[in-house]
Amino acid sequence: MGRIIAPALASGLALAGILRVASADVRLTTLDAWGKGVDIDRSHASIERTPPERTAEDPTPGVPGDPDAIRFVLSGERNELPAAVRVTSNGAGGAEVDRLDLKLADSACPAGVGPVCRVTPLLRIVSDDIDRNHPLVKERSVRADVGGTLDVTGPTGRAFGSVRVGGPRMTPVGPIARLRGKLRIVIVRHRPKGAPPFGTDDESAKALARRQLGLANALWGQCGINFGEENDADIRIVDPPPNYLLALGCDVGLPSSGGEIRVRVDGRDVRAEIKPRLPPRAAARVVARAIEQAGFVARVSENARIEPGADRTADVLVRRRDGQFA
Repeated sequence: MGRIIAPALASGLALAGILRVASADVRLTTLDAWGKGVDIDRSHASIERTPPERTAEDPTPGVPGDPDAIRFVLSGERNELPAAVRVTSNGAGGAEVDRLDLKLADSACPAGVGPVCRVTPLLRIVSDDIDRNHPLVKERSVRADVGGTLDVTGPTGRAFGSVRVGGPRMTPVGPIARLRGKLRIVIVRHRPKGAPPFGTDDESAKALARRQLGLANALWGQCGINFGEENDADIRIVDPPPNYLLALGCDVGLPSSGGEIRVRVDGRDVRAEIKPRLPPRAAARVVARAIEQAGFVARVSENARIEPGADRTADVLVRRRDGQFA
């Protein structure tokens, strides 16, 4: 039967809460790199935001500068404590993400627990395989997802406790538990009823898009942001829209040389006389008026000027009277 141990303060250490303890004789406490308690009822583990760095062999001292590393402390009678533990990382949906076997070392006990304590090395919770397999830290790194958990078990599978994985515990605006973003992925075919722009068919294109969602979760997980499970991704493959947009300015936004712009809208010829030295925005408004006189709805959309550009460019978006793209 699991039980909660209330946080206690002694010698500057706040002891963490205990979740799903398998035995009354063994307690699990979570500490940060400075030896302060991480209350797993109110707080969580967080994804690493600092580069891999070698740490001392002695697991007791903290490593200044790493706000995301944690260590687990197991306390109880000596004959009850294991010599090693397994940390299993599970995603928000319960699927296993990674696992790491860690040897325990004897250590002085924080106030309020004991009589004997054994601790893990400082554990790095990372977002991708590159960080996970870095030679300096691969022996103490485990990959995890925001919204998932880290479960601590003994060699025989005996469960000692669990901690949630969330956003950064230390930021200028305070701790971030978890933020959820909603992505709608739209894959546009090369042509109507044609092939998707990547992959060999629709299913492989969706599989690649789900993989990109997983990479986005890994990247933004350092900020505590998750976009949902890959298998639940909102992915659509659609035909390209018609040629309803006329772009003026060609990136660099040079003024007009003067002359005439001719376009055909739904089979109707439209002509607009353009005076010399008009900026693209002014030329776009002239074209829009000519299109509206032909019985359509035209909207001018101005773009930001790029650094080497002379002026802003503009687009003319054309619709029929019923709102459909012309």
